[in-house]
Amino acid sequence: MDPDEHPADTARREGREELGVEVEARPLFLTATVTGGVGAGHTDVSIWYLVEGDRGWVVPESGEFREARWWTRREVEAAGEVFDPHFRRFLRKLQPPLAG
Repeated sequence: MDPDEHPADTARREGREELGVEVEARPLFLTATVTGGVGAGHTDVSIWYLVEGDRGWVVPESGEFREARWWTRREVEAAGEVFDPHFRRFLRKLQPPLAG
């Protein structure tokens, strides 16, 4: 996120720069995680957006990603520890917005 940039503008810009897509981001939810470790730690804040598109529209920027692909909800649920440990919980939160 650039200084003074609105998070929704960041989502649109990153979609364009890193994935080659124009998206309209709808805010979904925010998470904050306090971390520990060396020193005082810090708080990671993530703002999650829901974007829509078809499976053919992503063109990843070379150098930013090792690989990119679409995952079905079933594939994500069966993937084990490939994703963030909390990702399945976040995916469940997406079900109501995706339904309507």
